[in-house]
Amino acid sequence: MLKFIGIKSYYTLIQAGDKVIDIDEAFPSQAFNHVILTVPLANDTIFLECTSKNTPFGYMGTFTQGRKALLVDENNSRLINIPPLTTEKVLCNRNFKVNMMTSDVKLKVEERGYNYEHSLYLTSEVNKNIVDKYIRNNILSGSYDLSDFKFIVEDRDSSKITLNADCKVHNLYKEYGKNLIITPFPIEITSYESPDKRVSGVQLDYPEFYKDGAVYSFSDKDLTKAPDNIEITSKYGRYDVMYEIKDRQLFVYKSILIYSGKYPVDEYVDFYKFISAIKNNEIKKIYLETL
Repeated sequence: MLKFIGIKSYYTLIQAGDKVIDIDEAFPSQAFNHVILTVPLANDTIFLECTSKNTPFGYMGTFTQGRKALLVDENNSRLINIPPLTTEKVLCNRNFKVNMMTSDVKLKVEERGYNYEHSLYLTSEVNKNIVDKYIRNNILSGSYDLSDFKFIVEDRDSSKITLNADCKVHNLYKEYGKNLIITPFPIEITSYESPDKRVSGVQLDYPEFYKDGAVYSFSDKDLTKAPDNIEITSKYGRYDVMYEIKDRQLFVYKSILIYSGKYPVDEYVDFYKFISAIKNNEIKKIYLETL
C-alpha cells in the first residue's frame, strides 16, 4: 500500500519478545522471529507493527523496543537500532480524590508502556468483573467496592489509556485522640527474589516510572502536622514522597523511577536494597496530628 502511493518502506526482521536478546553481529544465525516495517523520512524514521489490530501508528512497545533489527534492502541490508521506550513513554499516573468522611474515592489513572499494552483489550471487552480484577491486581490494592468505571482512549494513535473509577474504600483511617493513621494507596512495583537465592544479574529492558497525586479531604478536622518528606536516590533509580497540608486537606505527591539497565550479580544486593526500601515505604501508614 505504501509503495502504491509512493512511500518507500523496508521489510525489517526483529527478535520480538518480553526480553531483549543481544545479537552477535559477527556470527550468522537465526536471530529473528518477527517482522516490522521501517519507513525512513527526511528527518525521522517510522517503525510500523503490521500484525496487531490495536497497536497505535508508529508505536514500538515492550515487545519490540530497544533492540537491533535487520533492515532488508537487497545488497544494502543492515542492522539498525529500534529506539528504547523513554521514561515518559512508560509513565503511569494515578490521581486520587478522597473524601475521608464518606470513604468515597475518585480515581483517575493514565496507563502507558506495559500497563497500557496489558489493559488495551479491556477497551473493547469491558466487563465489570474483569475490570474489577484488573484494577485490584494492577492499579489499586486493598479493600474497596468498585462503584463505577470508564475507559477513555483519546484516539486510535494514542499510546495512553485513561481509566476513571469511583470506589468506596473500607478502613481508610483510624483515629486515636488527636492522631490519625491513614492507610495509603501503595504503588505495586516488580518483586525480586532475595539475594541469597539469586544466581544471576538483573536485566531491565525499559524503565518503570510511576507518579501519584492524592488529596485526602476532612470536613471536620484541622490538620496540624504531616509526615516528613522521603527521598531515596540510587544508581538504580529514585523514590520521592512529599506531604503538604492546606486547610483541611492532606496532599501527597509521590514518584517512583526505576532505571533500565543491566546489573551484574555482584551488584544485586545493592539493587535489592533499593527495591526493598521502596516497597517498605509504600506500605507504611501515614501519621497525622490534629487540633
